[in-house]
Amino acid sequence: MPRREQLASPPLAPLALLFTALVADPARAGNPVRPRTPVVHLDETCLVTLDRAVTPTAALAYTIPHEDTCDLPHGAPTHQFFALCRALAPGESLPQWLSELDLHAALATGVLLPPVGPADIVALAPEWSGCITPIAAPRPIDCEAAREPVLWELHDMSPGTYAVAAYTFHPPANLWTPRRGLFRIVDSAAGELPPAAAFANRETFVYDGEALDLQVCVGAEPGATVDLAYALHAAPDTWFPIAADLPIAGDRLHVPWDPPPELAATELRLRVDIRDPSGRTATAVAPELVHVLAVPGESAEPTVPDPDPGICHAPGPELPAVDCEERSGAKGQVSEDISLRTSCHLAAACPPPLLALLLLVRRRRAGAPRK
Repeated sequence: MPRREQLASPPLAPLALLFTALVADPARAGNPVRPRTPVVHLDETCLVTLDRAVTPTAALAYTIPHEDTCDLPHGAPTHQFFALCRALAPGESLPQWLSELDLHAALATGVLLPPVGPADIVALAPEWSGCITPIAAPRPIDCEAAREPVLWELHDMSPGTYAVAAYTFHPPANLWTPRRGLFRIVDSAAGELPPAAAFANRETFVYDGEALDLQVCVGAEPGATVDLAYALHAAPDTWFPIAADLPIAGDRLHVPWDPPPELAATELRLRVDIRDPSGRTATAVAPELVHVLAVPGESAEPTVPDPDPGICHAPGPELPAVDCEERSGAKGQVSEDISLRTSCHLAAACPPPLLALLLLVRRRRAGAPRK
């Protein structure tokens, strides 16, 4: 399969023809779409400062839940890492396809796709065009590749704040796996030291009347201050202050906050604004929501298990692999279609039904802010 180094691609067909649904070929029916293999990011942290003048290359470690090297009509699935000029807001999704080439690969499978528009393609989406940059070339989904970290060359990255996400290329339905936390890229040799801040809080459930410990990771010159604010998830453009002009001491700030009683039974977004003595600023919105429960009592934080770092990185049982079943007389090749039949032909659990897959293919944009 050709490497997809660039997001932009030459027009392969008029847009009027691209943004249509394609009826599935009945001859391919009977083999359901296989589960997509996500990236499991390792060593995730709230905020990492990378000085490109000192360390021009950053290593991003990851692992995989299973290998997937099946020979599909479009080639074996691949993983690729990308830098994002901003993090996703709560409920926001990335476009399903990187370019028109990826959309054509999906159409070539003969699967019935929901209506597709420019917002579903990275290279054409107004809010993401020019914001998503490849970090490295696509790589196989196997342990040999996953044992080696993705090397991120920083010399071409402008100083600022970035997020990272991995892309599973596996038509017709591709998959994004965002990495938790943000990266602050600076250049000490050039004196380019922009500030950055990020929330360490994961999705949080707090009962009405309970205090919430807001944890903010910061990176800035001495003398910088931060402001904190919240907005209702249902009205994300209206922000209310939590605290202002908080001095920074160290690389993490703890701010106790009692949500007002009128916020009971609501979902909240959090925002942090940081500014340094030179007047440089940065803004970050927490990627996950705060749920204020109306029922009083003792809150319980959801338990988020850490991925097993031993997968692909330590001796042990053989890693499970997707079953590459012989299809249509072509050894090792698997054709894929959306099907309601229950046969999965997989070592893993059956994929979700048709409706869930269609929701995966079509971006769910409800609640996502538009820039």
